[in-house]
Amino acid sequence: MQNDDDLVRKSIEDLTRIYELHLAKTGGAAGGNVQQPTQFRPEIDTTTAAGGLPVTPPLDVVLLTALSDEYQELMRVLPPRYQDTIRLGLWFDFVKLPSPTGDVSVACVNIDGMGPVKAAIATTKVIVTLRPKLAILVGICASGQDDVALGDVVVAERAYDYDSGKLLNGEFLPEYEPIEIQPSVRTIISHYCTNHALAQRISAEFTYLAGKPANPPAFRLGTFASGSKVLADKDYVASIKKHNRKIHGIDMEVYAFYRACWEAAVTKTIFLAVKSVQDKAGSDKADDYRQYCSYAAACFVKSFISDNGSALWLNA
Repeated sequence: MQNDDDLVRKSIEDLTRIYELHLAKTGGAAGGNVQQPTQFRPEIDTTTAAGGLPVTPPLDVVLLTALSDEYQELMRVLPPRYQDTIRLGLWFDFVKLPSPTGDVSVACVNIDGMGPVKAAIATTKVIVTLRPKLAILVGICASGQDDVALGDVVVAERAYDYDSGKLLNGEFLPEYEPIEIQPSVRTIISHYCTNHALAQRISAEFTYLAGKPANPPAFRLGTFASGSKVLADKDYVASIKKHNRKIHGIDMEVYAFYRACWEAAVTKTIFLAVKSVQDKAGSDKADDYRQYCSYAAACFVKSFISDNGSALWLNA
């Protein structure tokens, strides 16, 4: 019986093979037949000369979300899109972010569904299509740490699949294969997490009717535990922490996203996941801060890219 890691790995291998066949047939061209979504957003010009893409790969940055709530807040904080298209079943919105090193080309994609398999397949599609220099997963998560407050923004320094292992006579024996971000990017993001002015601004500028925590968010690097379940059980979280006591983020997509970026053979994409904590994975799990947390993570990512520009990948 295949586990999630096997399915993720097979999806990556299959999509990479399909892409390589495409390159062989087209002589290396990045184009192809593209379904144009003019019936949905006629105000955007979707006619381009590059097979439906307004940029020639490799692209600078791709931002991915798993949920529509996350995507809505991401698009709210970014500049207006100048282009959109559908490719390989995914909708791409394109924006430009100013930075000290010049405009950064950004594609935004919503996976439109939770879970590791969807995340791995969508991430691989994005990587083989756009060959981004930097890919960031943006959104919300839970946390298993008492010192992590609701609304805090956690950057996944490393991620692992808490479902990976062997069940022997009722005892779970973990076989984790953690994946870490690149050291050069870790140095930059670690320094950026001290940006207290940004934390104050995020809290002050969130003026929607939805609730928000009393204090500005803390920014931190931490470990993510990812799996195939939505967790609302503190006892189950405690069982995961027996094998790794520091779990700053809990979600369903980060490990699969990291695994897809790490294993993709098409490009050496730098990867990050930035998520804001909306609950503590207990039975009292609620969505009271979902909009705020989606907003906080999106604001952090936008500012991080705008303040650093190409230094994020040129120094990697």
